[in-house]
Amino acid sequence: MNKKPILMIMIVSILLVLGGCGSSSDGDKSEMKAAIQMEAEDKGYSNAKWPFFEEDWHFEKQSDGNYTSHGTFKSDGKKHEFSAEVDPASDVILDFYAD
Repeated sequence: MNKKPILMIMIVSILLVLGGCGSSSDGDKSEMKAAIQMEAEDKGYSNAKWPFFEEDWHFEKQSDGNYTSHGTFKSDGKKHEFSAEVDPASDVILDFYAD
């Protein structure tokens, strides 16, 4: 019996599990971004479109473990600046402001 395929499957599985654990421990930015988008829509900014480049959208980890986010988005063709604070463990928006 050839052990190489079994060994390769085990290594790939371990890497996938370790990779998944590492990304969730530091806050999943795509989930936080989705939470901010839903909050913006709840505040009346319909069809919010987020910029592609990280320069226009970023997260900063705070000493309390929460993340603040600042950037821009477009809603119905108008550009808006926003700031938000997110709890990465629950993706709850603690603070949100957009102009």
